[in-house]
Amino acid sequence: MPSVSCPQPKTFTPVGATKETLDYADLPFIDFALLEQGEKGKAELAKTLDNAMRTQGFFYVINHGLSEEDIQRQVDLGWTILSDTPIEEKKALEGKIQETGQYRGFKLRNYYQYIPYFQNMLTI
Repeated sequence: MPSVSCPQPKTFTPVGATKETLDYADLPFIDFALLEQGEKGKAELAKTLDNAMRTQGFFYVINHGLSEEDIQRQVDLGWTILSDTPIEEKKALEGKIQETGQYRGFKLRNYYQYIPYFQNMLTI
């Protein structure tokens, strides 16, 4: 039986930590170990997740069961797809959120426009 070999993804190397002194957000932890504690644990997890989504929008997930190697492989696969997919293919698969309401697809460079938060409040 012939074997199939898959190409190996590129290794993503993140940028180093900043040397700037910054005030970082204190993000909540979503602990999947609570799922093993029955209904009470599930309720606590749901409450924590709901609060995190409503107040922060970002959070850490811990005790999810994925190894660092699993996570790194997923990051490497994503990086390979983003960096190796030709622009023509990205254009054919472009996500048009404003037109369709669907998030799926590539967001081409400069898709998002920065609009300062207070821009609409200023009256000059």
